This record gives sequence, structure tokens and C-alpha cells, in this order.
Amino acid sequence: YSIENKLGIQEAARDLRYQWFDLVLEERSMSYVATAHHKDDAAETMLFNFIRGGSFSALKGISKQRKNIIRPMLFASQGDIDKFAKENKIQFREDNSNSSTKYSRNRIRHNVIPELKKINPSLVETMSRTAKVYEQGALIINQVIEKELSSIVISKAEKQKMPINHLLVSQYQNLLIWHWVKAFDFSSKQTTEILNLLDSSSGKKVSSPTFEIIRDREFLVLFPKNKNELPTITFNTIDELMSFSSFRSEMISRSDVRFSNDKKIVFFDLNKMSFPASLRVWQKGDHFSPLGMKGKTQKVSDLLIQEKISVLDKKSVLILSFKGEIAWVVGFRVSEKFKVDPVSIDVLRIELL
Repeated sequence: YSIENKLGIQEAARDLRYQWFDLVLEERSMSYVATAHHKDDAAETMLFNFIRGGSFSALKGISKQRKNIIRPMLFASQGDIDKFAKENKIQFREDNSNSSTKYSRNRIRHNVIPELKKINPSLVETMSRTAKVYEQGALIINQVIEKELSSIVISKAEKQKMPINHLLVSQYQNLLIWHWVKAFDFSSKQTTEILNLLDSSSGKKVSSPTFEIIRDREFLVLFPKNKNELPTITFNTIDELMSFSSFRSEMISRSDVRFSNDKKIVFFDLNKMSFPASLRVWQKGDHFSPLGMKGKTQKVSDLLIQEKISVLDKKSVLILSFKGEIAWVVGFRVSEKFKVDPVSIDVLRIELL
């Protein structure tokens, strides 16, 4: 499990342990699991998170409750529990790994905390009081930040947009960014990388295992990875093209053609079309002869800039071509080479649905 999920042994064991707890709760129709975490554990967690660069919320140590996990022993120290067990002759077991210093948390427990106690003998009590302050502070911060995010982040389907101008004037950029992205597999250290996008050009991005954030003119745009990767579709005959579900296609005569400004409706001279045809995502280097430019060529990338298409939306722009010759930048411009002219006879009308 550790290897498959790229986790350390301790973290993998913790995951498996809590997965088993969930099974027991379900099998026995129970509501909560009570763990034996105590005040010393909370202090170790605070130090551990501080060393790793945890957020303000992480510095509160261990919460009394997280979903169906409750921790009723946080009021007591390790010493209090040991003393109570001995006085009341309560037997207990201790994991052998607790004494090993090969794990980071144990090095904090056995090496770091004893040294800190030489400076402050009441270290655990002090950290416990501090944790309560952090916990209340984190609650206030979370409420303020979440309220602000809800008012500025623009959400549409699986895509979210953060206005750059708002971040530039914010006095707590790091908090806004971290609260925005932490649910999308970004690490806290990537906050700086994301903030660097504010001074970068459009198209620069930062990735997590499952999501990406890209700089796009006035916004930072967050979206799932690989959502816009579309396969190439090949049409070997005109019947296959006309049956494509995203198009409404029909054969008409030249006299029935009614041109309009609707970019979703296009006309092609049937005699100028050759098969196979293909529909694919545009690629860097694509170029064609847009209708009305008298045979001059234009890069598709330049057309999309001219149309002010966002960096993210560019990823899903499609090209319809006949025998490799671009006929239509779908939804934008058709090619001069396939246009309907006065001498055309049979015409293919396509409407983008």
C-alpha cells in the first residue's frame, strides 16, 4: 500500500488504520471512533507542522473532533496518563516503533522536545494554551477568507477563475491563494509559485497531480487536468460527417444558401471537398486562408489572439479539415478554399450544436 500510493510507512499505516476504523463503524452501526491522542501528541504535531511549513490552521495541533473521529484524552499529558494507569493497575501496550528515532515525529518526541523543555519546563502546557489561540484564530481566518473567496471566485462547471486585480491589492494574498487551492491537491509551498503567476505572461501555469492553474490575461484559472484533450475524429465519407452528433448537417442547392453573421453556421462547396475529413484540436503551426483575405494565409494562433480567446478556451478549439487542408476553425472562420461562390451547385450546410 505504501509503494502503490507513494506514502511513507507511517503515513500508509495511518491510512489503513483509519480505513479499518470506518469498516468497523459501518459493520457495527456505530457513530464514532475515540483515539488516545493526548496533550503531548498535540504539542508534537504543532512542532511537526511548523517544521514542515504548515498553514495557520495546522499550528493548532490536533482537533478534538474530525468527522467521526473524537479525541477525548487531549486534556491529559503522557505523564498524567502513565500515572493514572499505574495507580489503578491498568494494563496497556505501547507500539515498539514509538521508541525508534528513524521517524521524524519520534525524533521530535525524543530529541527536540526534551531540549526545548530545558528552556521551558512547562513546554507542553504552554503549547496547549497556544494551540487554543491558534484554533480560535484559524476559525476567524477561515470564515473571513471563505466569505471573500465566495464573492470573488467565478465558478463555471469544473473551472474556477480568480481575478488578478483583486490579488494584487490584497493584504493577505498567500491566505487567499492557499484557501482557494488546498482542496485541489496543491501543496502549501506551491502558493509562492502561484503568486509568481501574477507577474508572468499569459499561458504560464502551476500544476498539482490532478489540477492546473494557468495565467490568462486578467485571471488565474483553475481547472482539472486533461479535461480538454479531445481525440481526432476521422470521417471517411460525407455520410459519416453528416451523421456526427455535434453538427446538424444537410445538403442544399446554391439557391437555398442564406449567409448570416452566425459563426455556428457555415457553408462548403461540395465539389471542393475531399475525403477523408477530420475533426481535431488545433495545433501550434496550423495555418489557413480565412474567407475574405483574398488567399492570404493566417496562423490559427493569430486568429485566436485576434478573437481574444482565453488561454484555457484555446485548448478546446477544433479544426475541421478535408484531406489535411483546414476548412473551418470551428465556431470562428471558414477557409477561402472551400467557400460557396456564384458557380457552386451543391452545398453542405453545417450548424454547430
